[in-house]
Amino acid sequence: ALLGLLDPAKEAGQDLRINGIVSAQLLGAAREEIQTLLLPVMPHLRRIRIEADRVVTEPEAPASGHRVTGFSAGIDSIYTLLRERADGDLPPTLLFNANVGGHGESAAADTVFRARLGRTTRAAARLGLPLVGIDSNLREFHGRRCDFMSTHVLRNATAAVVLQAGARAFECSGSYHRVRQVAGFPGDISRTEAALLPLLGTEGMAMRVSGDDRSRPEKMVAIVGHPVTAEILDVCTQPRHTRASVNCGRCRKCRDSLNMLDALGETARFGKVFDLELHRRLRWWAHALLLSGTRVNQRDIRAFCESRGHSFSRMGRLMSRPYLQWLGRMAQAAIARLT
Repeated sequence: ALLGLLDPAKEAGQDLRINGIVSAQLLGAAREEIQTLLLPVMPHLRRIRIEADRVVTEPEAPASGHRVTGFSAGIDSIYTLLRERADGDLPPTLLFNANVGGHGESAAADTVFRARLGRTTRAAARLGLPLVGIDSNLREFHGRRCDFMSTHVLRNATAAVVLQAGARAFECSGSYHRVRQVAGFPGDISRTEAALLPLLGTEGMAMRVSGDDRSRPEKMVAIVGHPVTAEILDVCTQPRHTRASVNCGRCRKCRDSLNMLDALGETARFGKVFDLELHRRLRWWAHALLLSGTRVNQRDIRAFCESRGHSFSRMGRLMSRPYLQWLGRMAQAAIARLT
């Protein structure tokens, strides 16, 4: 309750009193350090006071508990499972997929969550790990200004803490290389993961970011050769727009992933999860939006494609010009309807 309701309470400017048990470690961090990190990300939040009826200092989880991580079958979460680890850096033993806003903020999110839960459970089985689904109404407490992009670290940590009676560690798959971590970057809580996650833990459940040793393109290089990746990859942010494929092929993450696969010469292997005919028809649009993109990951992907000698189409270069993108949007929508 403390982790899940912290952002909504700060948005409303309402103090929190937890009528139950709270970790002393987490309560202390939430009163000061966590709020200090969140305010620059969401400047509209206000500091609040937090109290609890009962504070505990003993760990709830056994020392031999699970090491858990969220699993979406996306690039970051697959890399967390497949990455090389140093001695003593033990991999996760239990995966979860949670309905906390990442499947959408509307009522349709519940339908998307159920469909994805079936796919991620099967994908986890292919990787030899058990997966549990965590359903919730957490998204209903968050206003529009506390959207998923701004709050997903706390939302996913909330889901992880649900498992704390049998888990002792949570790895959150990082979105950015550690050199891209910038505390206080407005609107994107991913840039604060390395600093924020350790503060969200309890006496019995440590939390940390995983996979911040590589950029998104470097992660794709690391996982693309694994035989299971081409069968389970799920990066789509607009799953309601998908047809026969797992991924819609049109949203930003689909485009970025396809651009990387094109640069690697691996696209043909991913026909089970992408509509490759649609991609062939819309490749110019994927090029246009990548060339005009300003996000950190888009800049990294653009540099990666260029380093691989991947050439962008003439139409893509033309439509990357801001004054022509309205025409490109209309054209790609028409092509998608006809495909």
